[in-house]
Amino acid sequence: SGENTPPGLTLARALVLAVVLSGCAGLRPPDREIPAAEVAWSTPLYTLEDFSYEPDGRAGSLLVEAGRSRVLVVSSRDRLIRGLEASTGRLLWKVETLGPNRARPTASEGGVYVPSLDGRVYALDPATGKEIWTSEKVGQGSLYTSPVIATASDGVRRLFVTGSDNRLIALDASSGGYIWDRQRKHPAQLTIEGHAGVATAGDAVFTGYSDGTVASYDQRDGATLWQVELSAERKDFEDVDTTPVIAEGRVIVSGYRAGLHALELESGATAWTLPGDGYGDALLFNRMLYVPRADGAV
Repeated sequence: SGENTPPGLTLARALVLAVVLSGCAGLRPPDREIPAAEVAWSTPLYTLEDFSYEPDGRAGSLLVEAGRSRVLVVSSRDRLIRGLEASTGRLLWKVETLGPNRARPTASEGGVYVPSLDGRVYALDPATGKEIWTSEKVGQGSLYTSPVIATASDGVRRLFVTGSDNRLIALDASSGGYIWDRQRKHPAQLTIEGHAGVATAGDAVFTGYSDGTVASYDQRDGATLWQVELSAERKDFEDVDTTPVIAEGRVIVSGYRAGLHALELESGATAWTLPGDGYGDALLFNRMLYVPRADGAV
């Protein structure tokens, strides 16, 4: 995004880059040199000098099929959501929001859904940027995480998103209407300022909180199915600020000081734990979990 540029470079701009990847289909043998990537196009979004420097000031983007074309939907901190032609970077449309935007959009059934730091979710037509709906603000928090859309056994499509005020929010994905929310208090002690996202399985929705708790709720009415405190005896930096991953009947999640945990999907019982500090979001691929750590290891 260009936002990790030091503040002294006043002419720096936030860019969207399209990169041509060649020769990167698999792992590189030790004796083979990786060809350099080529930039297919770049599009300036805004001038960084208009904003204060934030090391974590990144935004999100999503490539969406829109009819016969492909659109790159980009959320950014200048209070705009943009649709760019994926092949050229040409601006197709832009929509103004009431706050900066940092979350990665989500696409579902012809719409693209963008949470904003203004506490609202914007549902847009990816081809034109036309508003489908805009939700009301729920709670006092900002929305940093990508939403998840799921259909429960009652046939209702719901959008789930978490807020910085330690809140899980359920909206009607067809209208943006409020359905329910669940909130836990922030702990008084020091925490790591991260934001756990959402995962779903069956009729359940899962998330983590800054007080070290992982919880499972019924998607339909928000009833608590189970909740587990990962922090154990640790009472500093106890946050669960990673997005849960569902794998083989278990919920994979970590607390900053509580290690990496696999919890049983139905009960929350601990299946296994890997001790350590600073585990990040896990990636599941071919039955293998890949997890970064704050010390630079994976």
